[in-house]
This record gives sequence, structure tokens and C-alpha cells, in this order.
Amino acid sequence: MASTDLSAGPPGQITLPDGRVDLAESADISGSHFANADLAPVPSAKRTWTTYNYFALWIGMSHNLATYTLAASLIAVGMSPWQALLTIAVGNVVVLVPMLLNSHAGTKYGIPFPVFARAFYGLRGANLPAVLRALVACGWFGIQTWIGGQGVYVILGKLAGHGWTAAAQFGGQPWTLWLSFAVFWVIQVGIIWRGMDAVRRFENWAAPAVLVVFIALLAWILVTKFKLVAPLFLPSPFDVASQFYTVAVDGFSNATLLQHVGTSLFRVLSGFAIATAIGVPLGLAMGMNRWVKGIFSPPIQLYWPVPPLAYLPLVIIWFGIGETAKIILLSLAMFAPIVISAQSGVRSVSQGRIQAAQSLGATRAQVFRHVVLPNALPEILTGLRLGLGSGWATLVAAELVAATKGLGFMTLSAAQFLVTDVVFVGILTIAALATLFLTALRLLERHLTPWKGQE
Repeated sequence: MASTDLSAGPPGQITLPDGRVDLAESADISGSHFANADLAPVPSAKRTWTTYNYFALWIGMSHNLATYTLAASLIAVGMSPWQALLTIAVGNVVVLVPMLLNSHAGTKYGIPFPVFARAFYGLRGANLPAVLRALVACGWFGIQTWIGGQGVYVILGKLAGHGWTAAAQFGGQPWTLWLSFAVFWVIQVGIIWRGMDAVRRFENWAAPAVLVVFIALLAWILVTKFKLVAPLFLPSPFDVASQFYTVAVDGFSNATLLQHVGTSLFRVLSGFAIATAIGVPLGLAMGMNRWVKGIFSPPIQLYWPVPPLAYLPLVIIWFGIGETAKIILLSLAMFAPIVISAQSGVRSVSQGRIQAAQSLGATRAQVFRHVVLPNALPEILTGLRLGLGSGWATLVAAELVAATKGLGFMTLSAAQFLVTDVVFVGILTIAALATLFLTALRLLERHLTPWKGQE
């Protein structure tokens, strides 16, 4: 007979192997006018917050615009950077202690905070800390939104120029600042609307990323501070940030950063659109028809491993040195992974599903539309991500010849004149844009194929 993992406890409760406690039966409180669905004990199946989740949330609370603004304020009043860092670190540790203590009753016993507060304030008195907690949350939400809106306003002001920062005022502030506040407010409300579980999932992957970036920046600062590497080879992050501002406002190589970004985005997205429009249908056809596969698979397999720089001279000879050649080079870099992923998606469809649809009288077109295409969609979207990544990786090669604008051109020009901080600006901007677009595709994939990985 299988052994049970449940431990005996006081009457009416069950102690789980991980130490959490469940009520054996909640019928005793179901008719009470002091309880409702929000105040009822949370069953263990719905208690999804673990120690890691609270740690990840704390990391997010410790590394944000509010923290950075506070650090800058402390330095402005006379503290050294290390004193400001230590002060903020101690403050965040102090915040962590009551956060864990407050959450213990909920995570272990499933007791909501308003009910937990009744032990100290009584049935009616517990309304006071519950309301105060809500007011503090609303106040902190407003502070974070205002600071975040200011961050959006400053960044867009650096990119858009004087017209953004000197816009007409409304309520004592430029209307563009209010617009930035509204944009950040909508983002925050969208996260809240999706519930705390969405916050938990977001922090799960954001916390490690924040830690890695923080450690990398700290190591970078220390290396440059003690001159372990010459500034010519590794400028300090402060010099790179300063140069970012200079390039954004004054420009580099006869164009501002926004103009370089716009030019590169046009080339990459144009190449991506061409590669997708041709690659996805061709990949589906190769997966459905062996004759099509036999014709197109050999040349695609032949050129795919070849680096774009290797066939760049041919592209220039055939299509010249204008925009057409650059977009074609980017399209070729993205085309192969998109085609092969689409073909692989079709080939991975279960024959049992196809035969089941055919046995119900589905035509070939219906089988393709309702069986093959939905099942191939995850592979297609993965191919689009791989293709777009290849496109961004090829951008510098595409802008190597006869370019006057673009992030790759800006980076190469800076490298020729040994302006290393501008090289870092170009590399980091390309990385940020690539990450943004790849994340958007990953979110689209999750939205369109929620069943992926669950079969």
C-alpha cells in the first residue's frame, strides 16, 4: 500500500511534506458573515509563491528607477557612491524582513493579510491596517509611476531633442511629461490587471537578468576604476553613457543616434518581411511536397552555413552598393532558418491527427488549415526568432559597404577612428533593439501557441 506524505496535525488541518498547512474542511466558515471568497483560506494548490519568488520580487524592488533616483539624491547631498550603495542595500534588507514575516502566514497557512491582522486588531480593527496597507500601495504606485514616467520622458527627450522637452506646459509640466506618465501608468495597470501571478512570472526571469547586468556593470566599473585595462580598449560605463547622450543629441558621422536607428530598423525589418513572405510559404510547401523539397532543399542547405560576409561581394556585384544590396543580404541571412523551421514544423505534425481529420471527411485544404498549420505554428515562430536574430547579427556586414547611416556603419566608423566608447554605444544599441524584437516575438509565440510544451 502506498505511503502517504501527509502528516497528522491538529484536528481540522493537514500538514504537507514541505511544511505548508491546509484546512481539512472549510465548510465551518462558509456560512460566516466574517468570511468571503477573498478572506477564505487559500488552498495549497493556489499558493504558488516560493522562497525564490520572494527573492526575485525583492531583487526587482531593489533594482529600479526609484532606487537609482534615491542613490543619485544621496550622492548629490554629499555621500560617496559606496556610501549611497551601502545605505540603499541596508534599507532594502530592512524592507525584506517585514515582507517575509508578513508573507509567512499566507504562504504557509494560506491566511490572507486582513484575516492575519485580526489576531492583533480584532475583527473590526483589522480594517485599519488593511486600509493603510492599501493606501501605502496606492501611494507607492503613484511614486513609481511618476518616476518611471520621468524616465521615459528623459530618454525620449534625449532621442527626440528640444521639441520634446520644451513642449507646451499643462499643469506646470510639459504635456510630453504627462504623456510619458500616462504611458508608464498604462503599463503598470496592465501588469496589475493580469494579477499577482503575472508579476511572479515576470520577476522569475527578470530577477536573474537584473542580477547579471548589475554584476557585469559592477565588474566593468571596478576594472576601469583601477585601470586594469587601458581606456582605449575598455572605456568606463560612465564614459559610454556620456557618449550615448552626445551621439543622441549631437550625432556621429553626420547623423543622430535616432537617424542611425531608423535606418538600421528599416533595413532589418524590410529584410525580415521579405524573408518571411517567401520563406514561410516555401517551407510549408517543402514540408507538404517532396518534389518541392527536392528542388529547393539542396541550394538552401548549401548556402546556409556560409557566412554572409563570404557572399557579400557577389551581392554587391549583382545588385550594386545601394539599399537593395543591403536588404537582400539581410534577407538571405534570415531566409534559411525561416524556411527550414517551417518545413520542420510541417514534418513534425502527427500522422494520426492528419488521418483522423481525413477520416472525418476533411479536404486537403481543410487538413492543411485546421491540422497542419496550427501544429506547425510553434516551429514557424521559432524560425522567425532565429531568422530575426541572424538578421541583427548580419547588420554590421550589410552596412559595411557604401553606407552613410545605420548602427553598423556608426560602429565601424567609430572603430576606424578608435572611438571605443561610440563602438560600445553602437553594440549596446543593436543588442537592446535585437532583444526587444526577439522578446516581442517570444511573447507573440506564447500568445498564439499556448499549448506548446504541454502535449
